[in-house]
Amino acid sequence: FDNPNYSSIFNNQNVGRNTKQSMLKFSNFGNAKNKNGTFDAGGGKLVAYVTDIEGNFNYWNRYLQNSKLLTRYKSNEFENYGNLDFKVNNAHLVYGGDVCDRGSGDLRFLRDLLSLKDRYPDRVHFIMGNRDINKLRLPFSMLHNGGVYWLPQLESPSDSIPHRLQWLLSRTMGCPHSFEFRRSELQSLRSRQRSEVCVGDDEVVDSFLSLVDPQQPQPADLKGEFAGLLLKYLEVAKIALVVGDVLFVHGAVNDDNMRKLPPSRSCSEWQSADNLMDWVDAINAWATDEVRDYRANIAGYLKEMRAGKVSCWDPVGGFDHPQPSSRLLQYGMGWMADKSVVPTVIYKSYLSTKGHVAPPSRAVAEWLRASGVRRIAVGHQPQGDAPLVLDNHGLQVISADTSYAKSVEWPRQQLAALLSREPSLHTSKYDVHDVWVPYHLSDLCNNEESNAENNEKCSPFDSRGEQVTIEVVFSFAAETNSSRCFIYGRLSQTSSFAFEIPPSEVNPYIGKMTSSGWVVKAYGVQAPPSAASSSSRTHAAPLAVEVDQIKGLALQTDSLEDIVRYAEMLHHHYHHFSHHSSCDDSDRLVSVENTRNTTNSGDVIAHRNNRNINEFEGKNNKECYYLLQWNEGHNFKSCLVHEKDIYEHFL
Repeated sequence: FDNPNYSSIFNNQNVGRNTKQSMLKFSNFGNAKNKNGTFDAGGGKLVAYVTDIEGNFNYWNRYLQNSKLLTRYKSNEFENYGNLDFKVNNAHLVYGGDVCDRGSGDLRFLRDLLSLKDRYPDRVHFIMGNRDINKLRLPFSMLHNGGVYWLPQLESPSDSIPHRLQWLLSRTMGCPHSFEFRRSELQSLRSRQRSEVCVGDDEVVDSFLSLVDPQQPQPADLKGEFAGLLLKYLEVAKIALVVGDVLFVHGAVNDDNMRKLPPSRSCSEWQSADNLMDWVDAINAWATDEVRDYRANIAGYLKEMRAGKVSCWDPVGGFDHPQPSSRLLQYGMGWMADKSVVPTVIYKSYLSTKGHVAPPSRAVAEWLRASGVRRIAVGHQPQGDAPLVLDNHGLQVISADTSYAKSVEWPRQQLAALLSREPSLHTSKYDVHDVWVPYHLSDLCNNEESNAENNEKCSPFDSRGEQVTIEVVFSFAAETNSSRCFIYGRLSQTSSFAFEIPPSEVNPYIGKMTSSGWVVKAYGVQAPPSAASSSSRTHAAPLAVEVDQIKGLALQTDSLEDIVRYAEMLHHHYHHFSHHSSCDDSDRLVSVENTRNTTNSGDVIAHRNNRNINEFEGKNNKECYYLLQWNEGHNFKSCLVHEKDIYEHFL
C-alpha cells in the first residue's frame, strides 16, 4: 500500500492464474525468514487475516468472493474446494484458528487451507485454536465411558459409539449440530459420484476420528482424501506468530499469561521468557513437540487403553497425564480440574468476567511494544458483525471473530439518546414494542401478530446470517516493517464499510469507549437505504442514530486501489485531527471540534489541508457513519452515528 506503483501490482492479471503446464508462481516475494513463528515482512507484504470460520463453508465462499487477496480459481458442482490462489504476488494469509464444528464444511475448508499451504508454504500461516486442539481428545474419549472433569455431574451415554460421539461433541465441545453437519457434508461429497446411498452413523464416526487418527479408516468412497487433515493442520500451525509489528494469537495476551511457558515433557514446572520473541519461539517449539508426541504415540496408547492398562485424560485433566499431547489439551482449556485458571493465550479474550470489553493493561502493552509489536490480531471470542478494535496504551487489538453476527441487535427507532446510557438487554420475544431487534427479525417484529413459531423460522443454525462478510488486511512498509490495517466488508443489516485504523498516536475514536461503555468499532459505514429514506419512522429498522442529515464520505467500490486511496484520504483526515502526535487527549478533541465544519452547500464535511477530498466528492456521496457497539457476552447492541455527531458522544 505504501508503494507508489501499487496499481500495477494490484491490477496484475497474471498472478495466480493456471497455465496448461503448471501454476504460475513468483519468486520475488521478499526474503522471508521464518523461525518458529517470526518472519520478516519486508518488501511491501499484504497479509489477509481471517479467523474462526468453524466449518461454515457458505461464509468462507462469501469471504473468497469479496476478498481482495484470495480467490477460488476454479469452481463447479463437483470441484468447489482445494483450489485457492492469491490474487497478488506479495500476499500472505494468516488463519487465526478454529477450523471445525459449526457448519457443514469442515472437510472442504481444511482441504482449502492445506492445499494453499502446500503450494505456498512460506506465505500461508496457521494459528492453533481451542476447537482444533480439543479434537485430539476424540480417539481416547471414544474408548472412555465416563465424563469429563469440567462437567463431572454429567453422565455420558454408553449404549452406542455414535451416541457417545454425539454426546462428546454436543456437551463437551460446544458443537451440538456438528454430527449432522458432517453427515450432510459427507452426503454432498458422495453426490459427486452420483451415489444416492445415505451416509450412516458409523461413517460419520469414522470421518471424525480419521481427521486426527491416520490409522482410522474413512468412508470407502472418499478414498482417504481427508484422512489426517486436522492433524496435518496442527503439525504446521503455531500458537503465536509475529509478522512485522503485528502479533497473532487465537485468544488474548493478558497479565496472567504473558511470558509464561507451560510444562513440557522435559520440565514439569511453568517457565518464563522475558522477551516476546523468545517466548514466541519457545511456545511454538513446545506445541510442535506436543503434536509430534501425539502422532508418535497415539497407536500404542490406544492399544493399552483397550487392554485396560492406561487411563483417559478426560476425567482428571492436568499437564502431567501420560496420554499423548495431554499438555497441549490442557493448554487449550480455560481452567484446571481444581477450578484454577490456565494461563493460556488460546482460551482467553478481551472481555471481562461480566462480558464487557476489557482492553489489555499497560503492563501487557509495554511488554509487547518493547519487542516492536504495535498491534495484536486475535479471534476466539465472537464480536458481533464487525471486528472489535481496541486502542489503549499505544497497543491496538483487532478481534475478528464474527461467528455470532446474526445475533447483533439494532435500534428500531431513531433515538439519539440511546448512546447516553447502557442499553436494556431484555428482548425476550422481539415483539413490536422492543427497541432492539436483530435485523433478520425486523420485518417480523413489525407484525403485531408475530408468534413464537414464526420467530423460530428466523433462527436457523447459521449464526452468521447471509449478509456479513469481513476482510482484515495488514500492509507492511518495505523499509520499516511497520503495519497499516484496513478493514472492510458488510454488516448484518447490509451496510458496507471500509476504513483504515489510524496509528495510536493520531487515532481520535476507533477502538475507544464512551463513558457509558459503547465502543467505536468502525468508520466509513454507509447507512442502508432504509436509514436515509425517512427520519420520522417509528418501525422497521432505521439502524442509525442521527441528529442532522448531511452528505459525507463512504466507500462504494470493489477496487483495492480505491480502498487504498480512500484510506489515504482518511489518514490525512485523522492526521489533521491531531496535528501534533504528542498532544494530549484534550488538545486532540479541541482539534477535532475546530475542524468539524460544513460547507455552505452542505455537500461534504470540509477538512482543512485535505487535498484528496475532491477525488471522492460526488463519487462517494453517501451518508457516512461510525459503528458503535455495546457488549455483554454474546449479546451485542449496535448503532450507527453520523460522522458529524460522533464528537458529541466524547465530550
